[in-house]
Amino acid sequence: MSVIGKLHKTTKSGGVCLDEYNENYSIMSAWVNRDEEIKPNMCTVNFKGEDKKVALKISLGNKDRAIEILQELLSQLGYEIHQGENRDEQDSPPF
Repeated sequence: MSVIGKLHKTTKSGGVCLDEYNENYSIMSAWVNRDEEIKPNMCTVNFKGEDKKVALKISLGNKDRAIEILQELLSQLGYEIHQGENRDEQDSPPF
């Protein structure tokens, strides 16, 4: 697990961040501890009859696929992607 960037708060105490592991990207549910370290929210899954704690995240695939998925999600929210055009900073998404 390697957190990229910062935690984007969605609630008072938690939010989401981008995670990369073995060249695969995920959106991870996380929170910040007292030492300002980003910590993943964990969930328990049963694997082969044994409970294991794993980070709560959504896999996006490799970098190219992750970009494609995130662009599609932005489009579904009504944000238009204009590849290769010069845009003012205010027109850019906040990440």
